Amino acid sequence: MTWVIVFVVLGVLALVAIGACALPVWRAGKALTQQLGAAAKTLGEASEPLTGALDQMGAAQGATERRSSVRR
Repeated sequence: MTWVIVFVVLGVLALVAIGACALPVWRAGKALTQQLGAAAKTLGEASEPLTGALDQMGAAQGATERRSSVRR
């Protein structure tokens, strides 16, 4: 009977130790997920003006190439 109590106590202590180690990891993971979501949102908002500027540059470069090819 004594061994049963010892093993139960060891099992409970092991679960407490696992919980104590896993809780900070869980919290850090949640914080990381929130930061990644904010970064993705910011990148999505910044990509719209960048895409427009790249389209304008591409159109200007295409017009320049068309004019230069006509001169040849």
